[in-house]
Amino acid sequence: MGIFPAVYGGGARLVRAPAAAPRWFAPGRHRFALLLAALVVLLLLSPVLDGHPAGARLLTVLFTLVLLAAVLAASGRAWTLAVALALAAPWLYLSWLHPLWRADGAGLAADLLLVGLGLFVLALVLARVAAAPRVGADTLCGAVAAYLLIGVVWAVCYGVIEALVPGSFGLVDPADPVDPAGPVDPVDPADPADPAAAPVWNQLLYFSLVTLTTLGYGDISPVGAVARIWSALEAVAGTLYLALLIARLVSLYRR
Repeated sequence: MGIFPAVYGGGARLVRAPAAAPRWFAPGRHRFALLLAALVVLLLLSPVLDGHPAGARLLTVLFTLVLLAAVLAASGRAWTLAVALALAAPWLYLSWLHPLWRADGAGLAADLLLVGLGLFVLALVLARVAAAPRVGADTLCGAVAAYLLIGVVWAVCYGVIEALVPGSFGLVDPADPVDPAGPVDPVDPADPADPAAAPVWNQLLYFSLVTLTTLGYGDISPVGAVARIWSALEAVAGTLYLALLIARLVSLYRR
C-alpha cells in the first residue's frame, strides 16, 4: 500500500494507492506446485482405483485435474495457453462427452492428445526451469513435476503402443498367484478370453516409473520391438534429466 500525489484544480493532495493483492494470491504464481500436486495425487491413487468398479471414471477425473494443472502451467503467454487449450478441449470432449468411447477409437485419440499436451507442457516447464535466474520453491516444484510428467507421458505412450500392437508388453496377471521361486506369469493381451487381457494403467505407470529411474524389477518387460526401444529411450531420458537439469539447478543455487 502506498501514496501518490493527485492534482485537482491547481492543488495537490496525497491519495492512498489501491491495496495490492497478496503475493500468495498472484495468478499463476504457484502453477508448477499445482501441477506437482496433481501428478502426486494421480500416482498415489492409481493403485487404489485399479480394479475398482468406478475406477476408469475416477481415473478420468484424476487425469482431468492433471490436465487443468498442465493448462495453468502453460498459461504464461497467450500462444502457449492457446496451444494447451487446443489440445485439452478435444481430450475433455473425448473423455467425458463422446458417447462412443470404446467403439470408434476415441480412447486412442484421447491418449494421443494427452501425450501431445504432456510433451508440450514438459517442454515449457523444462525451459522455464532451465532459464530461471535463481532457485525458488516453484522452480524446484517445476523440476520435480517435469520428472514425474516424463513418467506419466511415457506410460500413456506405452498404452498407445499396446493398443496398436497387442502383446508389446508382458504384463502381470493379478488373477494368477505369483511363484516366488519362478518367473511371474505374464498376461497375454492378445487372448480375448483372458480376463486380464486389457492393459492395466497401473501396471504401465509402474513400469514407466521403474524404467525412468532405471530400477527395473523385471516383473513387467517390453516384448515388442517398438516397446523395447521406447523403454530404452525413457531410461536414457531419465538419466540425462538427472545429469543435466539437476546440475543446472545446483549451479544456480551456488550463485
